[in-house]
Amino acid sequence: ETSGKVLEQDLENILKWNEDIRENRVQALSNLEEEHQGELTGFLFSLISTNYDNEEVRDFGSNNIEEHYYRNLVVVDVLRAMGGAAPSFGMFGTLFGLIVMLGELENPSAMGPGLAAALITTLYGISLARFIFYPIAEKIKNVAQMNRFREYFILEGLLLINEKKSSFYIKDKMKTYLQRDFEADEELQLQGAG
Repeated sequence: ETSGKVLEQDLENILKWNEDIRENRVQALSNLEEEHQGELTGFLFSLISTNYDNEEVRDFGSNNIEEHYYRNLVVVDVLRAMGGAAPSFGMFGTLFGLIVMLGELENPSAMGPGLAAALITTLYGISLARFIFYPIAEKIKNVAQMNRFREYFILEGLLLINEKKSSFYIKDKMKTYLQRDFEADEELQLQGAG
């Protein structure tokens, strides 16, 4: 599912929440808070039902979003560090293989296992870094950035609901964020192709 489709679904949810809250604010907020418990959305509904003003909801929501994002970036940093260390461990294996190989200088036919160990550990070290650790770190970072954008998108939608804006206004306002996201996606694809 593309990021655009996910955001379109989020917009539909925001519009439905707006209708529910307009019909019966207290009951709808209570139901939505319970339904989305453990998620950012549930936290935001609890803030709104506590009658915090929009500035306070934005402040608490933004702090929550940023903390969640930076926790994900810690995982990215760990994976990148592992990617940086993997070739070093490969070199350690290479040196060990060379020591074994040099110990067999008198018997050239027995040097093969040492040479094999030297080469295979280098291969593993580079392969782990380039094909596992770095790509996984990049994927987690991209997902974290998209989730951060989505969470801010939902936060903005709920703030508009709290301002008692009409569904037409909310839809038009939120579509401006969708356009910005698509432009960013296209720009990234062009950079990747160039």
